[in-house]
Amino acid sequence: LSLIDFQDAMRGPYIYDLVALLADSYIEMDRKTRLSLVDSYARRRGFDLEALRRDFDLQTVQRKLKDAGRFVFIDRVRGNPSFLKHFGSSLKLVGEALEALPEYAALSERLSALIEGFPNAVPQPAPVSGAERGS
Repeated sequence: LSLIDFQDAMRGPYIYDLVALLADSYIEMDRKTRLSLVDSYARRRGFDLEALRRDFDLQTVQRKLKDAGRFVFIDRVRGNPSFLKHFGSSLKLVGEALEALPEYAALSERLSALIEGFPNAVPQPAPVSGAERGS
């Protein structure tokens, strides 16, 4: 039995699907468990552990920032606020990944300045009503 999710059949970085599986905004998983699974993947595939972890964290930052923005877009443009509840968990994952990337401290500081509660106590954005959306 197998399942193939083509992710819109687009090419992406080699680590993209691993991030999609292990850093899912809808599933609660602690970083220790997540990294244990990343390490197991690295060993089985013969990848350099430190390089894979770094790539995993970098891809997590990109993917989770995109997800957070997408959740707001889905509310604001499509009128579906159901994904807003995952906004904070996406940004928490960004914060965890940035902690492992000290060379990106400036990005972490900027996000902290722009987003209330970043990274661990980000409030859920309020949904936009139809009148505010212009519909």
